[in-house]
Amino acid sequence: MELTADTHQNVLALMGMRVQTLYCTDDNDRLLSVNESGFPQAPQFFMGRTARGNIWHFRHDLPSELVQELNQFCAMEPLSADFATPPIHYHSIRKLLAEHEPIQHEYRGPAYLFPEKLPYSDKVVQLSEEMFHTYKGLKPVSAPRFPCVGVVEDKHIVSYCYCARLTEQAAEAGAETHPAFRGRGFAAKTAARWAMLIHETGRIPFYSTWWDNHASQRVADKLGLVLLGEDISII
Repeated sequence: MELTADTHQNVLALMGMRVQTLYCTDDNDRLLSVNESGFPQAPQFFMGRTARGNIWHFRHDLPSELVQELNQFCAMEPLSADFATPPIHYHSIRKLLAEHEPIQHEYRGPAYLFPEKLPYSDKVVQLSEEMFHTYKGLKPVSAPRFPCVGVVEDKHIVSYCYCARLTEQAAEAGAETHPAFRGRGFAAKTAARWAMLIHETGRIPFYSTWWDNHASQRVADKLGLVLLGEDISII
């Protein structure tokens, strides 16, 4: 589903909120770390693309001269809703970053918003930390990542959705389904129930994946998620 006039909040503000959900930043909005357990090092560069504009951030330790050069390319990037196609200046940005330090990983993929109305399934239950210790199945989720919901079959947790990133304003969905139980619609059911719980807390639930993950994109289509834009990170 595409963004429409029914989206009441500014798209760029939502993407900005998304950045603060994904990463910890300093007073200058430079990236310090990933907002998850252990606080891994932030990427050198992040760009959030939307049809109404782009936002970009740099890691806190990049030299000011490099940041100035990168800023020039980012500022020249035209608006586009064709998010699957790389930005026009992507390779120039990548080249500058690679000259500074070896690139370890690149990520590009769609970012979505959950609508208010979502399908409910009584197959999905809210999971507690104790249940992960009591039941078998998928690896446990640490306490800061709750709320977490899942599907339990024969005392095995076979699918769940949890808070991969969490702030006071928003949460990013993380999901896992045991390989033997994929193709049954559990990913969509758990994501929908998780988003309902996040909405109830007054937070905005986000969902994202990478362009080659067609299964996750099918989940987004099935639930009617709203395409916010594209995440780009270069580590």
